[in-house]
Amino acid sequence: MLTVFALAIVFTSSTPNRLEAQRAASGILVLSNSQWDSVRVEIRVGASTDCSTNSPLDVRTLRRNERWAIVTDDLICWRREQIPGDASASWAPWENARPVANTTRDVTL
Repeated sequence: MLTVFALAIVFTSSTPNRLEAQRAASGILVLSNSQWDSVRVEIRVGASTDCSTNSPLDVRTLRRNERWAIVTDDLICWRREQIPGDASASWAPWENARPVANTTRDVTL
């Protein structure tokens, strides 16, 4: 069974503590936008390293300094707009990572 928690939030110093109870044996991948005014990001979660075959989780727009935390034990695939802020542009190539139980990994887009 696929269990995923996805949060689009602006982190404060106390936010990671709230995630502790949710993740149990899962890991957390946090995608951060610190470069652009806004950027669209697509997330897929599943077992395959061929990200296009995994189940879509969501597409969200992250504004500058926003972070998106994905809590799961499955492989996480993500990609961003090729040209941030241009919704008509194609997507950048897929990137992926498998979260490690009881850890948080931060990734800058």
